[in-house]
Amino acid sequence: MKNPVSIFIMDISNSSDNAGFGTELERYLAEIEQLIKSWVDGIVPCQISRRRGDEIIFISKNYATAYIIAFYLGKIWKYTNHSPYFGLSFGNVEADLNRINPETWIHPLVKQARIANDELKSMQADRIQYRFNLVPADVESRSHDSVDILLATFETLINSILENQNVYLKKQTEIQKLTTALYVILAKQKKIAAYLNKTPATISSHLNKGNGHEILKTFKKMTEALTMYQISIFTLENMFPDEELFAVNDRLNNKIKKDITEKIDTFF
Repeated sequence: MKNPVSIFIMDISNSSDNAGFGTELERYLAEIEQLIKSWVDGIVPCQISRRRGDEIIFISKNYATAYIIAFYLGKIWKYTNHSPYFGLSFGNVEADLNRINPETWIHPLVKQARIANDELKSMQADRIQYRFNLVPADVESRSHDSVDILLATFETLINSILENQNVYLKKQTEIQKLTTALYVILAKQKKIAAYLNKTPATISSHLNKGNGHEILKTFKKMTEALTMYQISIFTLENMFPDEELFAVNDRLNNKIKKDITEKIDTFF
């Protein structure tokens, strides 16, 4: 049986610049690991592990899950000078997710996520936060079947969308970043205004100038596209998801937002 999974490998910018930062980062990553587990608990199975000191590998059910988790982590991240970046991939595996050991698991999807992460690492100052690698490394030696062609096309499209979104992110001021992050979580401008002790008009201005609406819209479109792609692949292979995928995404999003809202002073 083929099991749909998504993966991210998360690394930290400038993590080795400050010798005294390592211990603090290690504690923070331990907190992030537990936070992720609490988010997905009861919704989708996952495997997660910290590797190489400042790196997290996350493997979970369904094509959109890793991106959803990565997106929220990017919004609540504590250290602005040491921001995370995510190499992502997805696909179907024969292995039972509950039996995968992320420390030792060898699979093309892990390699693809690693390639995406390494591509981000090489970008340095112009680094974007998210990148997918979907095309298997041996694709050139194979006949290009319909799935390979779809993967290559889809990879180009979603990475282009993420690159365009990054243009918005790079131009944001600190208050625009904060306002956008709160808009992702709280959804209502009046709630953001009350929390920040600002007027709704001021919040609206920050969102408009910082393209907050467009950033959230891109996130929603990305998760929708990833989910529709999973449904399309299953249809091509005469398989059927074992649950309503959009409902799973909704439950995951709602749980994450509820958790962050309840501890909002911890994150912002």
